[in-house]
Amino acid sequence: MGATWLAAVLGLAGSAWAEAPEGRWLVGVVDAAHPPVAAVSAAGGTLQRCFRSSRVCLVTGPLDAAALRRDAEVRHVEPDGLLQQAGTLPPDAPCTANWDLEAIGVDAAWAVQRGADSPIVAIEDSGVLVTHQDLAGRIQSGWDYGDGDPDPEVVQGGVPEHGTFIAGIVAGNDGDAVGRVGVAPEGQLFLQKIADHDGYLYFSYALDAMDDIATNRPDVGVLSYSLGGSYAPAAMYDAVAALGQADVLVVAAAVNCGVPQCDEANNDISPVFPASYELDNVVAVASLRDDGRLDPYSHYGAASVALAAPGADICSDTVDSDTSTGVASGTSYATPVVAGIAALVRGAWPRLTADETARTLEASCTPDAQLATRIRCGGAVSAADAVAVPVVRLEAPDRVVASPTGTLRIPLDSVGAEGEAVVVVTHTAALVVHHASAEPFRAGDVLALPTGDEIAPADGTLLRVPLGADGDASATVDVEALADDAQVASVWAVPVSLDGRLVGPRVPAQGGVLFDVTTDAADPTGTEPTTSTSTSTDTTPDTAGDLPLEDGGDDKGGCGCAGAPGGASGLGGLLLLALVRRRSR
Repeated sequence: MGATWLAAVLGLAGSAWAEAPEGRWLVGVVDAAHPPVAAVSAAGGTLQRCFRSSRVCLVTGPLDAAALRRDAEVRHVEPDGLLQQAGTLPPDAPCTANWDLEAIGVDAAWAVQRGADSPIVAIEDSGVLVTHQDLAGRIQSGWDYGDGDPDPEVVQGGVPEHGTFIAGIVAGNDGDAVGRVGVAPEGQLFLQKIADHDGYLYFSYALDAMDDIATNRPDVGVLSYSLGGSYAPAAMYDAVAALGQADVLVVAAAVNCGVPQCDEANNDISPVFPASYELDNVVAVASLRDDGRLDPYSHYGAASVALAAPGADICSDTVDSDTSTGVASGTSYATPVVAGIAALVRGAWPRLTADETARTLEASCTPDAQLATRIRCGGAVSAADAVAVPVVRLEAPDRVVASPTGTLRIPLDSVGAEGEAVVVVTHTAALVVHHASAEPFRAGDVLALPTGDEIAPADGTLLRVPLGADGDASATVDVEALADDAQVASVWAVPVSLDGRLVGPRVPAQGGVLFDVTTDAADPTGTEPTTSTSTSTDTTPDTAGDLPLEDGGDDKGGCGCAGAPGGASGLGGLLLLALVRRRSR
């Protein structure tokens, strides 16, 4: 497929974002419910509307942006740019097979979930042929944010097939002999047209669509976003972060080169947005060929691009008729593959948050040496493995009173598939932990953990706790005090899979959940359990408090956490480290 076509596809890093000619502005405000109307008017603008979730307002007119930026109620002022589209989807090959479905192991995933119980997948694009037979019954609703009506019709300009093609990949019907079979063939779609009748895609249309999801659509759990560029206003970050607060996973295209292996293809060096936002609810996707290799037109990034997925020579629905199909390539089409898998995962395990779903997708990718230095997870997405990942949450235990014995309840919550939690308890010689699975160790011992070998920072005990699918997995152990020594304990959770890849929320760089251990029932310390400012069970996106999770790096999640406040190396307390081991299937 030639560079002319690929250069025309939405999601190209070199696409031109331009200031809107009629004077449209995006104004970030402190309080969108009470915007600074007078200040906007004094600066020559007219307030059109505000998007409360992102705290951004659309302003028109010959605005004095510099004057408005000086107002205390204003966070930022930027032009409302637009994405220039060009080109069409070429009918360069017949649509005969869905090689992508076999590559991701979708049959095994369908044995668990086919999308009927999944959250709705939103698609923001330039319009969809809603009468296409392959989408019959799959469209839950739609809206046109460019023209302000409920018909997300196809824009005849730019790349008219783009949105329809994506919709078919996510949720094309199975068994209708029309089009393709979607990754979630029983799923539901919310179609969001973010282009006007002239084919222009303004940032404000996208912000409006994202705000609609964040404020009005709790049934939407995944956004498939096959647009992107090297520039985006601060308002876009605000909108994507607001989706995270609303527990919506954003699956975004890593974008394409106009020529094979272009100079700006590494997103670690030349970021594109929204794919490169360092938000826990964003999953950036690169494109693979059918031989498993990275598409030479695809962008990549060992730190910034989470996954690779089938995206070259993909079959899906087009707009020539209500039954037409075609074949196309690009990260635009790898993105809905991952969005469909995310819908299956969230349908199978409905208590997973958007952040946990993102980590699950990364943890379950299939390692590939060819992708190890190009993709953060080191491989390709796997639907089969994604729905089978155990995910555990660890909450703060209650105070432990040992006089001379006591009970420690380790509150584990299994929110994913069946598995096993490996819990490491480090403690001083003043305490002994008793449990049927207890494996004592000494400081300096090598612990063979799912994350790899670790050197124990202190004496302790290793426990194995079975995890049922989606339910309470708490473990109760006996704690025996050998000395009259009140202590402060700290809980640290690092859930991982059997092969050592993280599956739960990211681990805070510092902190943990602190609680008390005392050997006197009368509690001579008189202290209350203390919780630090950040915990590993916090699923609110907060990139400042997160460790980067790099494959093969030092953050293995084993006992290499002795520096945590309240850890064994500091206060001699208990340090609980929960890891998840996937049971073999």
